Formats: sequence, structure tokens, C-alpha cells
Amino acid sequence: MRRRWQEAIDRRFYCQRYNAAQVLATFGASLRDEVELEPPTQRLVTTVEETMQPEAVSLWLSDAPADSIPNR
Repeated sequence: MRRRWQEAIDRRFYCQRYNAAQVLATFGASLRDEVELEPPTQRLVTTVEETMQPEAVSLWLSDAPADSIPNR
């Protein structure tokens, strides 16, 4: 019964199933060879739009030099 309800809700709200680990692995693999900032930035926004389907997506980047950002 729960599965049928969930399927109905998924259809109603256009939810798509996705494997978050697979999406992150694919995105991470695509970053390994990138030199320019624009392609991975656009790919990140597209990935978020496709998987989470938010109303809006924005990405804020810091202008700070890399040596001034503390390691986490």
C-alpha cells in the first residue's frame, strides 16, 4: 500500500528517482580534467536542476585567493 501511495505522489510531483552517490561520482569524475571554471560550474547547476528540481538555482563563488581560504 505504501509503495502505491509513493508511486502516486512521485507521478503527481514529477519526482525522478536518482542515486545521489552515482550523481556525485559522475560529477567528481568530470572535474578531474577541468582547467576552466565555467564548464564545471554549469555542469553543477545542471546536475542540481535535474536531480533536485528546485524552483531556482544559484552558485556564489568567492573572489578570495586560494591561499586565504582555510582548509576544512
